[in-house]
Amino acid sequence: MKLYAQLQEPEHTSKVLLGIESHPLNFGLTSHTMLKGNPSMLEAKKRIQLLPFALADVDKYVKFNENFAPACGSILPSAKNAWWCALTSNVLYVPALSMNTLLKMVPATSYDFHYLKVDVEGAEELVLQGGSEFIPRFR
Repeated sequence: MKLYAQLQEPEHTSKVLLGIESHPLNFGLTSHTMLKGNPSMLEAKKRIQLLPFALADVDKYVKFNENFAPACGSILPSAKNAWWCALTSNVLYVPALSMNTLLKMVPATSYDFHYLKVDVEGAEELVLQGGSEFIPRFR
């Protein structure tokens, strides 16, 4: 949420924040939370876009292996002793895009990429592989 708060600072008034949430329930909750709350964030909220898919190294539907709660899961297969929440209790299929595909949709002359924060429950390597064209463009 630090980046979210920074959008209010004068030097960041031209910045845009893309958020990605693959789990349908979490996407709905996050969307709802972003629409209500602090009125002083109204201008910043106009520059935040939440997108309903997973980041991966492929552009297709992927398995989302849900653990005991929607907030705890991964597109990686279940693993008994994994450091991420990966013991599957339910499987959903969610759309996935690579970062390369997503960021190709951003007009190159309109935006500079500053920050990249990834929290994908163990699938960081897949996301980085899928972003190989764009990662060097982040400051």
